Amino acid sequence: MKSYQDWFNGADYHRGSEQKVEIESMMITKEGKLQQHERVEMYYVQEGSGEIEINGKTYSLSPGSFLCLYIHHFYRFKRIETPLHVIRVRFYLGLFMFMGFEQHKGDENEQLVYHTQPVQTLEKEEQVWVMQLMNQLLCETKEQRFCSENIIIYLTMQLHSLYCRFAFERRQMQEDAWDVWKVIVKILLETGDRTSLRDYAALLQLNERTLNQQIKKTCGYTFLQLQTISKISTACSLLHFPDLNLGYISDYLGFNNVQDFYRVFQRVMHQTPRTFQQQQICDQKIRFAREKLIACMQYLYLHIQEPLQIETAASALGMKAATLKQLIQQYYHCTFHQMVKMLKIKLAAALLCADSRSVTEVAAALGYGSLVTFQRQFKEIMGQTPTEYRLEK
Repeated sequence: MKSYQDWFNGADYHRGSEQKVEIESMMITKEGKLQQHERVEMYYVQEGSGEIEINGKTYSLSPGSFLCLYIHHFYRFKRIETPLHVIRVRFYLGLFMFMGFEQHKGDENEQLVYHTQPVQTLEKEEQVWVMQLMNQLLCETKEQRFCSENIIIYLTMQLHSLYCRFAFERRQMQEDAWDVWKVIVKILLETGDRTSLRDYAALLQLNERTLNQQIKKTCGYTFLQLQTISKISTACSLLHFPDLNLGYISDYLGFNNVQDFYRVFQRVMHQTPRTFQQQQICDQKIRFAREKLIACMQYLYLHIQEPLQIETAASALGMKAATLKQLIQQYYHCTFHQMVKMLKIKLAAALLCADSRSVTEVAAALGYGSLVTFQRQFKEIMGQTPTEYRLEK
C-alpha cells in the first residue's frame, strides 16, 4: 500500500504551552502564603477539613468542596484542621476563549463573575459527577495514551462548565457593599474603559493615597500595578485571535499607542506580543495555512462528485490558485489532484464497507466517469482492487 503524508488531520492547527492543562493530586498540610496566579485553578477536596481565604473572605473546606479561582482571586489556605487531600486542575482561560463559549442571555456572564461564590459545596450526586471527571483526568495524565491531550482538554472544559452551572444556580443576587477587595476584583476584571483611582476612592469615601496604600497592603500590588496585570492578562487572551491586530488590542486596553503596549507587554511577559503568539500559541503563518487547508478539505468534501480544479477551489476560498498550490505542497507534500484522488479513494473504501452498493455505483457516486480509472486508482492507493478490499473487510 502506498504511503501518503497524513494530510487529513489538523493536529498542528493549535499548538503551544497555553494548550497545556495540569492535573495533580496533592496534600495540603499547612497554611500558605497569599497566591496571585495567571491561570484558572480548580480544586476538588476529597478528604480533610480546613479553611481558605479568598479576597479577604474565609470559606470552610470539607469533602465535596469544589473551587474555581480566576485571576482576580487572591487566595491562601489557612487553619488546616486535618490534611486536605485535593485534586488541582490548572489551565489558561485563553485556550477556552479561543475554542468558544456557549452564549448566555442578558447579564448572566456578569452574574457568574460578580454574584457567585468561588467555593461550592456539592451535593452527593454532584460529587460523583465531578469525581468521575477528576479520576478520568488523572488517568489520562498518567497513561498518556493516544489522543490524551485532546481528551484532557475536553474533560477540563466539561469540568469548568459544571462548576459554572453549579455556581450560577447557587448565585447570590444581593449587591455586596463596596470594600477594598471589591475594588481589587473590579480593577482586574475591567477591560475597555477603566475606572480611575479617584472614582474608586470616592465610592469608599477615602482619599486616593489612602486607598492605594490599602490596596497595596491587601494584595501586594498598587492600583497601577493591578491595572497593568489586568491589561496584559486580557491581551494574552486576545492574542489567541489572529484576526485582531495589535493596534486594535492596544486601543481596546487603553494604551497610548502600539509602542507603549509593546513596551509594557515586554516588561511584564519578558517577550514581545508577536513572540508570545508564536511561542505560546502558534505561528501565525502556520495558523493561516491550517485554516485555509481545513477550509479546502471542507470544500472538497462538499463538491466531491464534481470535476474539481484548483482554480475553482482557490476562488471559493478567496485566495489565488498559486497560493493554495504552494500550501498543499508545503504541508501535505502532494499536488492538488493527488489530494483529490486520495480523498475520493478513502471515501470509496468507507462506502464499500458501509453499504451494499456495487463498485460501479460507488465510482459514480464519487464522480468517476470511468470504472477502469477508479479501479486503477483504488489499487494504486489501497493495494488491492475494490472487490478484493470489500471481501477482506
